[in-house]
Amino acid sequence: HSEPGMRNPIFAGLALVLNALCSWYFAFYCLIFTAMFLLARFLEDGRALLTSAFAKRIGVIALVSFVVIAPLLLPMIHAKLSNTYLVEHDSIIWSADLQSFFIPNGVLTWGRLWFLDWIETWTGNSAENANYIGYGLLALSIYGWARIPKSRFWGAAGLGFAILALGPYLHVGGQVHEGFPLPYRFLERYTPLVGFMGVPERMTLMLYTCLAVVAALSLTRIAESAGGGRRGTAVVLTIGALLMVEYRATPFPTVRLDIPHFYRELAQEPERFGVIDVPRDSRALYFSTIHGKPLVGGYVSRRAQSDRDFLEQTPIIATLTVGAPAPSEARRLARAVFTEHDIRYVILRSGSHVGFLEETLALPLHFEGDGIRVYRTLRGPVGVDTPREAGGEISDRARIR
Repeated sequence: HSEPGMRNPIFAGLALVLNALCSWYFAFYCLIFTAMFLLARFLEDGRALLTSAFAKRIGVIALVSFVVIAPLLLPMIHAKLSNTYLVEHDSIIWSADLQSFFIPNGVLTWGRLWFLDWIETWTGNSAENANYIGYGLLALSIYGWARIPKSRFWGAAGLGFAILALGPYLHVGGQVHEGFPLPYRFLERYTPLVGFMGVPERMTLMLYTCLAVVAALSLTRIAESAGGGRRGTAVVLTIGALLMVEYRATPFPTVRLDIPHFYRELAQEPERFGVIDVPRDSRALYFSTIHGKPLVGGYVSRRAQSDRDFLEQTPIIATLTVGAPAPSEARRLARAVFTEHDIRYVILRSGSHVGFLEETLALPLHFEGDGIRVYRTLRGPVGVDTPREAGGEISDRARIR
C-alpha cells in the first residue's frame, strides 16, 4: 500500500476476484479484513491514508475487481432484487460455540475419542463447528503478541474474526445466551448481505489465516533464538510435528456407490427432459451427474421463494417430492403436470410411492432392477386412454431389465 506504482493495487484487485471465484464468503471476509487494516493504519498514521495517491490505489483495486467479477456479480444482484430468496441458514444455529475454540472437534481424532459428549451439545454440525484453534497455535500466537510488535495487528484481526464467528449471541456448551448480544447481530441487522449469508462460524477461516501469520513470525523468531542454521530448523520441525499430532484428523469415511444401469442408459437419450428422482438426497444429485437431465427438486445453495412454492404447491410433484397428500383427480392432473413441465421419468430408489404411481396414476413400469424402479410418465392431451387405463397390461418390452 505504501509502494509507488499501480502493480500491487492491480494484483490486489485480482486477488479479490480469485477469492470471489472460490466463494463469495471469502470475498466478503477480504473486505472485512481490508476495513480492519485501514482502521489500524489510520490509528497508526491517519495522514498516510488521506492522500490522493492512496485514494487512487484504493480506486484501482475496486475498479479491477469490479470489472472482472461484474459478469457474475451483476446477474446475481439482479436476481436478488427481482426475486424473493429464502434464507437457508439461521445464524443463531450456525454460530461458533465458545467451547469449540478450545475443545478438539468431531473432525479431529482426539475430539472423537475424548470429547464427543461436549461436541454433541454444540449447534450446527461437525463440519461447520470445527473451530478448534489448537493449543500449539495459541501458544505461538501469545508468544508473537508478546515478543513481536508487527504480529499484533494480525493477532487483533484474528480476535476480531473470532468474535464475529460467535454469531449474534454468545453460545456456551450449546446454550444460547440471548441476553449477551455480540457484534455480528448488529452487522447482520444493518448489512443485508450478511443476513443473507447466515453462517457466522465460517469466519474462523480468517481467524486461522491471521494466526498462521503470527505463528510464522513466532517460529522465525524462535529459530533465530535457537541459533539459526540446523539447530533452528530442528526446533521448528519439532514444533511442526507436534502441531501435526494435535491436528490429526479423523479418517474420512468413504463408501462404494454402485450406479444403476438405467442412469447410463438415460444419459444416452438425446432429448432434454426432466426426471423426478425419489428420495431427494445426495445420491439423486450424484446420479444426475451421470444422466445429465434436469432434476426436479435438485439442490441450489439459495432457493427462490417461487422454487419452493413450485415443489410444495404443484400437484403430483408435491406428493412425490415433499410428501403432500395425493390430490383428487390425480391421474388427470398428473398427465397435465408431466406434459407442462416435460417430465419423462419418475425414479424410485425406495419402496415409497409405489402404490401412488402404479394404482393411482397408472404409470407403466419402464425399468426394474439394481435397486430402483423407473416409471414412464403419461403425457399428451388429457382424455386419451393409456393401455392400463383401458384395462390392458404393460408389455414385457416396457419392463426393461
